[in-house]
Parts: sequence; structure tokens; C-alpha cells
Amino acid sequence: MSSLIRRSALVLPAVVIASAAVTGALPARAAGSWSSPVPLPAATGFSENPSGAQLVVTGTGPAISSSTSGLTWSAPVTVGQGGTGAVTALAPNGRSVAAWIGGTASAPVIQASTRPPGGSWSTPVTVGGNGASAPLIGTDAAGDAIIAWKGSAGTTSTGPVYTASLPASGSWTAPVTLTSTGGPIHMAVNAAGAVVIAWGAVARAAWADSGTILGGFTAPVMVGPSIYGHTLDDPLVALNSAGQAVVAWDDPASGVAVTRTASGTWSAPQDVNCTDAFTAAIDGAGDAVVTCEEAVLNAQGQEVTSYYASRQPAGSATWTPSLLTGDFLGQGIQSAADVAGTFVIVAFDATARSLITFTSAPGTGFGPAVPIGDSTSSVASLNLTVPGHATLVWTSSTGSFEATEPAS
Repeated sequence: MSSLIRRSALVLPAVVIASAAVTGALPARAAGSWSSPVPLPAATGFSENPSGAQLVVTGTGPAISSSTSGLTWSAPVTVGQGGTGAVTALAPNGRSVAAWIGGTASAPVIQASTRPPGGSWSTPVTVGGNGASAPLIGTDAAGDAIIAWKGSAGTTSTGPVYTASLPASGSWTAPVTLTSTGGPIHMAVNAAGAVVIAWGAVARAAWADSGTILGGFTAPVMVGPSIYGHTLDDPLVALNSAGQAVVAWDDPASGVAVTRTASGTWSAPQDVNCTDAFTAAIDGAGDAVVTCEEAVLNAQGQEVTSYYASRQPAGSATWTPSLLTGDFLGQGIQSAADVAGTFVIVAFDATARSLITFTSAPGTGFGPAVPIGDSTSSVASLNLTVPGHATLVWTSSTGSFEATEPAS
């Protein structure tokens, strides 16, 4: 356990991180050198496949635009009516899937549409209801898709967690209930179709459920205690191509993580040796990184916060923090890893008033902060879907933008 002063955790918005193990071409720039920002039609519902093709939600309905490279975009295509909170997934074979909240305010449902490679978006179908909110989506290499969402529990603060799956050549399955009392959920999907879903519960515990897109799920596992119970923070579950996984959260004194072997065995809870676990990422070898913070008292008795990347090599039970920055980082920290061992972290630096990124190429530590964006920037998405090639999407007062980095 670290001897530094612990701080209470920040509550951050949920984000979905999915991984895929494939190859792609890299730009001719040095690692840590981001491209100039390219305007996007929007920054919500962003997804990218290993070939660099991209989707983004450009309006209600939802309306969706597509790109083969992120440089030029199609005109928006309206795929639904009155939908909100849309998310997209783009499989390696080019199959596109979108999900959103439809129905009415009193009876929301999950609706979805698909698009085959080179084809058109299908007529929307209702996948599930039960007071649906906050859908997450993922696909495997074959184009099979899964949606997970939280339902309503009436007047309580937590609700059931549901999933539904779509075979590449079939129809959506009926919704499956994973738990009757789950808070905000986080999901990771790999190219082989393995899935890990994590959530908290009112009993102040963190839970995880493992399965596959088409094969269903095992019984949920309580992986450890949680300071906030049903409010796990940012994207705190990650899964690699081998089936190894990491889930992180906060307990009353520390950031905590558990790792899972490729065979599905979860470790005991481990102190990541700094507090406020913000994000988790895992590379193809099973090395994991959790972003976190610590605070110490300076000579004037003031609390000074620093931010760390705590790393655990595959097979180890020890997490070792390394300093990222002493500047104050606002909400929206994200991290990602690829199969080759590249890690990238992005956050809004409230001191420098810009987004900053940190990159760890395979076999190296994290380099210095690289600023990007402006004083009004907010992280929307960070991806390492193409190994060694990071894609960052953000919004600012002047619009939505994308930049890329050859991260290894």
C-alpha cells in the first residue's frame, strides 16, 4: 500500500473501450508526433476499424457519417427517428452497427441498425426495452455484434444489466439479464468475440461477467469491494486479443485492480499503489496499465496532486506507478493499448489549458506530455484499434477534430 496521502475519487463519465488484434499501415511520423488536427463532422459515437475506416454520429435520429480514412466524410445518413445517445461499431470486415435509445421518455427502448460492407443501413429494429439507457456496443472480426445496456429499477439508483447479440448472418437475440442490480456498466470486446462487462452494485462491490458475443455469459463474479459501489468511473475494463483482462476501481484507501487470465481466472484485488483509478488498458502480452493519482503535502501544508501510470507486467502481482505529470488533470482521462505493447493516455490539463497525451512505445516508459487541442477541448475518443497507430477525437468551442499518432 502506498504511503502517500489518499484522495477521494473523482466521478467520471463512462466510455467504452474495444480491442482488435490486426495490422495496419502507419504514417511516416515519429512516435509521439501527432498529426495536425483534421475537422470532423461531429465527435460523438465515434468508432474505427483496423483498416482506418471510421463512423461518427452527426445528428439525432441518429444520423451517421462514414469515412475510409478520417480525411473525407460522407453526407449524414439518417438511420432512425428521434433516437438519442447513439453509439457505433465498425467490424474489421467493414460491417457497421449502430445502437441508440428510442421509444418515448416514459418507455425508452434500445434500437439498432446495421450496414453490410458497401451496402445501406437497415431498417431499425427494437432490440430491448425495460427502461433502457446508456447502450454500449462491440463487434468481433466476423461482424457479430453485442449491445449491453442498463435498465430501470424504478426509484432505486441501480437497475438490471442486459445484453443482446446479433450474428453476422442472423437476427438479434432476445435480451439476456446478467444482473438485477447493476450500476453504470463498462464493456470490452475483442476480435475473437470474447466479452467482459463490469459494473458496481449497491453493496459497494465491483462485479465482472465474462462471455462471448454468440456463446452467452457465465455467472457474474464479485471481483472486490468498491468505494462507490454502483458508480465505477471511466473506462475501467480492458480486454486483449488473448482473452486476458483488467478491471480497476476505487476502494476506501486506494486504486484497486484485478486481472484475468486467458483461461478466465480472476486474481485477488491488488493495490495499484496510487489512488483514484481512472482508466485501465492491457496490451497483447497481458501487461496492464491503470492511470491514477496521489497527493502529498508541500512545505506550506498544501495538498499537491500528481498523476501516474501504474503498470503491472503479465504474470506479476505488483503494480508500479511512474509519474506522468504534476499538473492538475480534469475529467475525461482515457487510455488505450494495442497488441504490440503500445500504451497511450490522454487527459485535459487544467494547468496548461489543453489536451495532453503520453505515449509508451513497446518496451519503453511513458514519454513527456505532448499538448494538442485548445483551452476548450474535451476528449471524446481515444483508439489504438490499428496497432501502433493512435487516433484521438475531441471537441472544442470551434468544432470537432481528429488527430493521429504513429505510437510505436
